[in-house]
Amino acid sequence: MQSKSFEEFLEAPVEEMRNRSTRTASFPRIGRNQMSFDLGLDERDFEDEDKVEAFVEGIREAFPLVLIVEDLEESLVLLRHRLCCSLEDVVHFSRNVRSERKPLKPDERRKLAELNAADEALYEAFSTDLRRKVLAFGEGRMADEKLALRCLSEAWARECRVRSVSQGEIPPAVRLWKNSANLVAPRHEWSREACSLMAFNSVAFLKTLRARQLERTLPLMVLY
Repeated sequence: MQSKSFEEFLEAPVEEMRNRSTRTASFPRIGRNQMSFDLGLDERDFEDEDKVEAFVEGIREAFPLVLIVEDLEESLVLLRHRLCCSLEDVVHFSRNVRSERKPLKPDERRKLAELNAADEALYEAFSTDLRRKVLAFGEGRMADEKLALRCLSEAWARECRVRSVSQGEIPPAVRLWKNSANLVAPRHEWSREACSLMAFNSVAFLKTLRARQLERTLPLMVLY
């Protein structure tokens, strides 16, 4: 079947969209309700409201705090308090951001929300939880910490000399989207490692993290 553009896909009825976005033998792990599927919801239960509700409640019990991209600064402030970290520990650069964005029309949003009803329920639950946590934390206190975090992130961006470049200029360990990404050129030797780690994509970062964990635990394993 000939592929369609995203715009053409959105013009189709929801039922057709549902059929076209069902997982196949060729792509068994990619499809609608991706977050819920990855977290264990069976594809056959996507339209079962009771099972979706029970699934969402189970995830809420398992994960007391979930970061929301649209409220990333608030999420990171709450995370750093939960983990007893400093603001320096949650400094971040924008990553994996498309260079071009096209806003969705209200009807397109409605159809996508219906198509991904389980993910919509999951998102709304954790978004609501996050807003409650922010209120409990204190809006004034949150505003102060967000400003401090933003200032620290901007200072690190200057130190690392973060700039947006085309994918052809990005090393494989840092590369993400096809259009553009961030590249760093640390001003000082002391910041080189931190800047490089903050520019890594998730796969490269996890590989580095696991290698360091292995270095720390291997001597203990040998002694045991």
